[in-house]
Amino acid sequence: PFPDYDISHQYILDMGRIVPIKCVPWHITFEDFIILGARGCPHQCNYCCNQKVKREFPWRKEVQHYSVDYLIRHLREAMKLFPDIRNFWIGDDTIFDKKMDEIEEFSSRYKKEVGKPFTINISPWTFSEEKIRLMIDAGMNRLIMGIQTGSENVAKNVYNRNITNEKVRRIAVALNKLSDQM
Repeated sequence: PFPDYDISHQYILDMGRIVPIKCVPWHITFEDFIILGARGCPHQCNYCCNQKVKREFPWRKEVQHYSVDYLIRHLREAMKLFPDIRNFWIGDDTIFDKKMDEIEEFSSRYKKEVGKPFTINISPWTFSEEKIRLMIDAGMNRLIMGIQTGSENVAKNVYNRNITNEKVRRIAVALNKLSDQM
């Protein structure tokens, strides 16, 4: 099932009493409505909580992707419940871990069935200009990519992010060419 966004039947413990929730939860804003298309991350960065999750819960070692159909239906349900949503933030650790055919299907359906601007997270390892172009066409207006350091030594030996500065530079150049579209 989709997450339960209806707070009319939800309660919290406040000062020793059980009381109804009266405000909208923090993740339900209309500027950036956060939603996940997957759980987990394909990477092994030393600083990330995903490492602890993968160690403590072995069944979480693999990224669990929701189907494109589920994700589109979830987005549409959120729009029905909250018609004032202006932007979705698909908060996966890296949405581009999805296969190309899934990105193509998502982009096509999102444009037709959802039609709102959206934000995604990517990593240098999953960067794909082709996938970005599909997402821009679907309505992506922002992209977030983490770069922890400019030192290749620190990236590799401290963060376990074996990525060269040259690759990051090439990605930045490619993204800059598309910056007028997002």
